[in-house]
Amino acid sequence: EGVIWIGTADGLIKHTHDQTFTEYTSQNNNLSHNTIRSIFSDKSGNLWVGTYDKLNKLPKGENSFISFDLKGDYKSALKNNLICDIKPVSSSDSLIWVGTETGLCQFNIFTGTYRHFAEKNVSFSNEVIKNIYTDTEGNLWLGTDFGLNVFNPETGSNKVYFHNPQ
Repeated sequence: EGVIWIGTADGLIKHTHDQTFTEYTSQNNNLSHNTIRSIFSDKSGNLWVGTYDKLNKLPKGENSFISFDLKGDYKSALKNNLICDIKPVSSSDSLIWVGTETGLCQFNIFTGTYRHFAEKNVSFSNEVIKNIYTDTEGNLWLGTDFGLNVFNPETGSNKVYFHNPQ
């Protein structure tokens, strides 16, 4: 729609076709943190922003964010929970995949509820889910700090691949 969203270490910038720039920050727009890690626009026009600590929603036409804590009490020693990637669930208009520092979440964009996949219930090579790609069979290809995982959310099965040049 003629808008480019730019994530920075100091906030989110909206650049429009008429060459205007609007900055969104924790101080002015209730963004949970100014360090932007990921950006996703859903089919309804809402903007989802992953920051250093939470998932944030900017409802279409509004200027104030709503934040969602996807870590909760899990791994309480960690102060933050990086939101590294956000992708749609191909079979649903109401769900997104969110890769976090503490695992993978299947998040319902209408209810705010989520399923958490982490070392407590899946054998990922590492919980830090940096990249998410989906294939035509419904598998998630997950890039982590320690290898590539091919996760099937329907069956709960996971295969781990490591690069070893030797």
